[in-house]
Amino acid sequence: GPIPVTYEVARDPAFERPVAAGSALAEASADFTIKVDPPLPDDGTTYYYRFAAQGAVSPVGRTRTAARGGTSLRFAVASCSSIYSGYFNAYDRIAERDDLDLVVHCGDYIYDFADEHERYLMPRDEADARLPVGLAGLRRRYAYNRKDPSLRRVHQQHPFAMVWDNHDLALDGSRGDAIRAFHEWTPTRAPEAHRPERIYRHLTFGEVDVFLLDTRHIGRDTPIDPTRPIDGTRNRSILGAEQLDWLTAAVMNARGRHRVFVNQVMLAPFRVFGRPLARNMWDGYEDDRERVLALLARAPRASNLFVTGDAHMTFASRLRHGDRTVAMEVLPTSVSRGNVDEELGAALGSLARAGMSLLPVFNPHFVFTEFTRHGYGVVDLGPREVVAEVWYTPIEERSSEQE
Repeated sequence: GPIPVTYEVARDPAFERPVAAGSALAEASADFTIKVDPPLPDDGTTYYYRFAAQGAVSPVGRTRTAARGGTSLRFAVASCSSIYSGYFNAYDRIAERDDLDLVVHCGDYIYDFADEHERYLMPRDEADARLPVGLAGLRRRYAYNRKDPSLRRVHQQHPFAMVWDNHDLALDGSRGDAIRAFHEWTPTRAPEAHRPERIYRHLTFGEVDVFLLDTRHIGRDTPIDPTRPIDGTRNRSILGAEQLDWLTAAVMNARGRHRVFVNQVMLAPFRVFGRPLARNMWDGYEDDRERVLALLARAPRASNLFVTGDAHMTFASRLRHGDRTVAMEVLPTSVSRGNVDEELGAALGSLARAGMSLLPVFNPHFVFTEFTRHGYGVVDLGPREVVAEVWYTPIEERSSEQE
């Protein structure tokens, strides 16, 4: 039956300066997860919270409200966190930081299966590594991931802004079940309660606008204009007409100094001898890419930064419209999911790295690449500049190292 849960929010971790308290019911219909959204009085402020149920009290969590003014925002970027591929040391390093306003997760928060090339940390019960079946299987997969101490710790220390990617939505069952479990088990507000399938949304932090996009579910393969057929890689939409209209209006109306776009798959061209290497990225949706870059070229002046996941490697790129750079893109590798070395093995990985070192020759917009390491990114938006860092962490053992 339903389980009563109480919560408290305070300005200090000892709860001597309380600001909110209340109760909620954890019910089977939501897998006994609860979300509460109490009114917090001050913007740009750190708060502490805890829950209690059935005589047990949770660890103390920490969160931070968005600032209403100012031009600065510092956030971590994570993606592709496979619990089977290695330790989540990147999450521990993020959790240790006390200088972050937010953690942005670009998707593949969970994985539907353990890749055969990287079954490094396998569960005792094989069912926890097989493709989840239905809603019950997905709920079990989230519960298994949330047992990880590093993942619990990073959620305990920071607020998250999240989108899903393909592995979050893949299962032996309905897409609706995947979306339902995602909303149950992640700290995500659906912008429209009656449309949980819509995850794209706009967050504001003073003069910083953060646009979280859905390039995996809403628009895939849908013609932007229903009178125009899908033709090869053109005329298809990765965003869909509704999301593109929303993004256009939101960008044109934004008046902040910085715009950040949270994006699942690489926007920058990724080609060899002029041919796209992966058409499931924006290279397969050239019209939409042109629409978005043209939008940024005519939008009110601001810095434009795309933060991206999915590719398990590190890329930093200039995004150009005509002869003008209108944005930068940073993809700060995977938390743990395999890249060149894990996928191909050490010997073939060395050959692949040598070949991939030539990618900037075919893609002169790449300003930095790295193909074998794991970790996370940090973006620091300031009044006069934007600084993006990538921090690398090992995954083969628990470690406090990073570089």
